[in-house]
Amino acid sequence: MANAYYWSSPYAEGDNTTDIRAIGAEFNAAMLAAGLSQTADTGQANWATVTVPGTTNTLYAYELWSILGGALVVRIEWYSPNNLSGSLTPRLKFVIGTGSDGAGAITGTIFTSTLTSANHSRSGGNKPSYVSNPASADFFGLIYKVAGVTSGGGYCPSALAFCVEKTVDGDATPDGVGYVITCWDEASGGTSGAVSAQKAVWTIADSTLWGLSKLFCVVPLALTDSSVGTDKQAFVHQVACNRVRMTFGVCTVVASEALPNTTFNICMVGNPATDERGYVSIGYGLGGSHAGGTSSTYSCAMIWEP
Repeated sequence: MANAYYWSSPYAEGDNTTDIRAIGAEFNAAMLAAGLSQTADTGQANWATVTVPGTTNTLYAYELWSILGGALVVRIEWYSPNNLSGSLTPRLKFVIGTGSDGAGAITGTIFTSTLTSANHSRSGGNKPSYVSNPASADFFGLIYKVAGVTSGGGYCPSALAFCVEKTVDGDATPDGVGYVITCWDEASGGTSGAVSAQKAVWTIADSTLWGLSKLFCVVPLALTDSSVGTDKQAFVHQVACNRVRMTFGVCTVVASEALPNTTFNICMVGNPATDERGYVSIGYGLGGSHAGGTSSTYSCAMIWEP
């Protein structure tokens, strides 16, 4: 069974039931194709019968999926758009916890995102999506419809984007402290259309959600092209919890060296001789995460091990 899945297709109009049923079924099939297991909770979406309600900003469908080898559960929620007469996209949200109650609610909640923007309109053409679910069960990534939405006249990076990884020690071994979440989370409760890249750490011992950071990668000297031949330049992300940690699941890359869908192997944490991992460049699906240079110079890559 595959541990990663990529697909590309148009985004849907959020108030069109026919379109929503199609992309909902497509989304469900992609998660299964990446080797994920849907929980047995009741009330989950049947995409053959889901109907978009005639009211705005209303929850109409959700799915629950086990991630990180069953250590966590994510609930992905679908809402009607902010304006049913426009061509806005559905609004999306995710909730992560340690389990579920059997009736669709997350238990042991560690993170709840805001709703995606009320102002998102569809951009035309096929839009790429990625599900990363490595066999190591130390990472999960979902990047949905990159550049599939617009807001305020500009492209927003992704309709929904988040990655979850286990904290690791200096040898790249999970240390049991907690989890790091990298995501797009809408600013101002999703009303302004602005987007911020963020990181969060939840520690197992005391259930503490450490402060979010909008800037967690420093590119030295604002590099814009390669000084190491054909090798890809990748810059490690850091997060401060009970101590500063380097993370392995998502990294910043020089955009011109790793175009979207480019795959490569590199070691971000641990021993370069033994801890090399596979990555894929996802363009700006999780961009805006660095200091140094301009945002157009860099993009992000995440673990990708089919």
